[in-house]
Amino acid sequence: MSIPITIGVTGHRDLRSEDIPHLCRIVNEELKKLIDAYPHSRIVMLNSLAEGADQLCAEAALALGISLVAPLPMAAEEYRKDFSGEALTKFERLCSAASEVFVVIPSEPAHEQTREYFYRQAGIYVASHSHVLLALWDGSKATKTGCGTAEAVGFMLNTNYESSGGSLFKATGDGAVIWIVAPRTNIAVPEEAFAVLLLENSKGSLKKVLGDTDSFNKDAQIQTNTPSYPLVALEVMVTLSEKAKTFHTLYAKADGLSLHFRDKYLHIMRILSLFGVGLVLSFLLYDEMESDLFLPVYGIILLLSALCLVRASKGTYHKKYLEYRALAETLRVQFYLLAANIEHDICDSFTWSQKNEIVWAKEAIAALLAGKKEQSSCALENIKAAWIDSQIGYHDEKVLRTGKKEHFNSGITRVMMIVSLALFAVVFSLEFFFSGIMTAVIPFDGLRGLFMIHEGQEVLLRGVFKILLGIISAVTLFLANYYGKLSLKRKLSDHEKMAKLYKAAQLRWDDPCIAKEKLLIELAEEEIIENGVWLSYCRDNTPGVSL
Repeated sequence: MSIPITIGVTGHRDLRSEDIPHLCRIVNEELKKLIDAYPHSRIVMLNSLAEGADQLCAEAALALGISLVAPLPMAAEEYRKDFSGEALTKFERLCSAASEVFVVIPSEPAHEQTREYFYRQAGIYVASHSHVLLALWDGSKATKTGCGTAEAVGFMLNTNYESSGGSLFKATGDGAVIWIVAPRTNIAVPEEAFAVLLLENSKGSLKKVLGDTDSFNKDAQIQTNTPSYPLVALEVMVTLSEKAKTFHTLYAKADGLSLHFRDKYLHIMRILSLFGVGLVLSFLLYDEMESDLFLPVYGIILLLSALCLVRASKGTYHKKYLEYRALAETLRVQFYLLAANIEHDICDSFTWSQKNEIVWAKEAIAALLAGKKEQSSCALENIKAAWIDSQIGYHDEKVLRTGKKEHFNSGITRVMMIVSLALFAVVFSLEFFFSGIMTAVIPFDGLRGLFMIHEGQEVLLRGVFKILLGIISAVTLFLANYYGKLSLKRKLSDHEKMAKLYKAAQLRWDDPCIAKEKLLIELAEEEIIENGVWLSYCRDNTPGVSL
């Protein structure tokens, strides 16, 4: 079970017959590159099986073991009228070989239901559910209402179509086209014929999106322990569609991986906080006691801190914790919508920040939603119980637990403040009223060799107090750094807000004037937006040592 890397196909019907063998080799090479570059991901091709480029790419995909999914512009009986001879034979054979064959649901309102309109909707569907579009295209210009290859390229790069549910704003790292410059019959041959060009809205974005996707799939294969609670009761699960079950399984993977990398991130944070205190202590002992022993100790701690930071950076623990958490929450919300038979891509509700920060997660949901519509037979009351009612209990419990952590943190802060004030009062009194005591020499003669204290160096009581004051300050600083990065107050506030949201949904559920579908979609949108806010403020809490 993994997130597929989906390759959409668009291309001309009227390819020159003499170019077919060469184009086949180029397509084969490009598909092999993707297979080799992302070995932990299954590759899926979205292909409408039209004559010419579509059928050429479909045959290449099947030859390489790539799964073929065929979104058709219209019912197969009607679509067959556009084929004849060998093309019709290929169409029938490819339909039989495809893992899914279905008619796309239009994205645009139908001003006029012409064949061109339905072809255009198929192009929109392929572009909107693909990670990358493979285009056998001569570079001809698109038209505003066209349905050809040029328009499909525009759908992928610019979302330039009239969608009732989608967003007008496409992330800068979203959208990529592998353009194979393909000549057409009776049209001038393009200057760069047979060249392979990568079209992206942001340079390097395709590699990053596919790399993040493959990294998740790799982690999902390695990490078998996924401690996640089921989103619905087991007796409800059997009533769900296979697609909904797929989302549930991947949610469990993403949730477990998020917890796994969260624990690694927190472990690094604790170690760095201890190293920070150790740095201050070793420096003060070196400075006040002139103990050469603590100079190499300081260096060792500093080196270990650097190695710890490098490990955290290479392991990308913080990044994976946040992004896998965001993916898990998106999969969870989309699962509930699918269970309720609501056809709505929740990623359309992503904020601008989410679209740009987790492009790969948005693309993952689009790829997973590709395929024929499936119906679940789950009662809406079961969805309410599993989604709304259970989340009230979840967030109420989180409010209590996070509140206790925050109370504990505040208690530590108060204790450290009291200890600091008490020690300051002692030092102040001794310094100004009993100064003779502060100059008392601490007998270190027996340990002078062990601590490598310089000959003639005397350790005064004043120096001991300086060390104590410095240590208390360091402990306070690094505790504040550790707990500050946990954002306990913000988390407490978030859980309180979400509990109120679900309680509001619970109250509105039985209102006969409110459609259940509308309520669930709005609830999903609110969750996704809140998750985006959480992701944004947690981005800055990367591991580090602040001195």
